[in-house]
Amino acid sequence: MRSLPTSVAASFASMSIAGGAMGGVVLCYHLVGGGVGGPVDLDVDVFEAHLAYLKRQNVQSLSVVAHTGQGVALTFDDAFENFAHEVWPRLHEAGLPATLFVPTGFVDGTHPSPLSTGPSLRPATWTQLRHMTSQGLDVGSHTHSHQNLRRLLNTDIDADLRLAIRRLSAELGKTPTSLCYPQAKWSPRVEQVARRHHVVMTTGGGTRVRAGRPHRVPRRSVVRGGFGIDVMVHSPIEPREWLADRLRQWRS
Repeated sequence: MRSLPTSVAASFASMSIAGGAMGGVVLCYHLVGGGVGGPVDLDVDVFEAHLAYLKRQNVQSLSVVAHTGQGVALTFDDAFENFAHEVWPRLHEAGLPATLFVPTGFVDGTHPSPLSTGPSLRPATWTQLRHMTSQGLDVGSHTHSHQNLRRLLNTDIDADLRLAIRRLSAELGKTPTSLCYPQAKWSPRVEQVARRHHVVMTTGGGTRVRAGRPHRVPRRSVVRGGFGIDVMVHSPIEPREWLADRLRQWRS
């Protein structure tokens, strides 16, 4: 993965230690060794190098980072079966906490793949998800339908969030407290509805996490050919994600 020039990376690192005064960091992954070749599909060896680096950092649960603004949190989107085979065994062996955001309609087989670039990727099964949660995986909601919530009426947003919570609670025996907005698209109106059901809500933006704002937690997308993991963890802002988020907010 591309790294910033050494002098720039060193400058970033000197400004902030992960989880230090500048705030925490939440990383967003999608696929590892998924075989689709898209930007969100990391090679296995790259991911293993990330884990080796992250084991030396202050990795915490998403809830801790969201509330305190301290540490690094690992999050994974979409609940592909690939996560059960390639990602969770490595995370579990490394002893690193992580949150998987599950679009329940995809797992139920009633809604299509969240990634248009990987329609052949199957969802994890509820049996696999139960096994991983029994080993310590934290599961959050990625809604039921994985729609752009900004395009829905408040009543439809509320119904979608409630259905996802019911499905996760029924299958896993735990009520999810965190929500990942599909496509990282949200608005103050959407947030107002989401806060009825969730404590932690993640957005895009690429900035660092501020303490006391668990309802608006920015993330940094980890992509093929992006910045090195050291820069992702230590930089004050991830400019590619920051720009992408600005574009998302301008579009419907």
